[in-house]
Amino acid sequence: STFTPRSEHKIAWVLYLQGNLDASVAAVNAFLQTRPDAPETADAAFLLGLLRTAQGDYEGAQAQFQRVADQYP
Repeated sequence: STFTPRSEHKIAWVLYLQGNLDASVAAVNAFLQTRPDAPETADAAFLLGLLRTAQGDYEGAQAQFQRVADQYP
């Protein structure tokens, strides 16, 4: 179903917005591994950068945002 990837993506965002960063990271990583061709992949990769920033991993965030810029221009 086309709703499954969208739902998985939204769950990761909800977890992030609730402040449940570790669960959101896990959800994003699972999404990126299982849904590499989904339309939401670029946004999920961007969310991973936001999560790294929220966790204080600024170097990891910068690297993640650079990957997003390189892979999804």
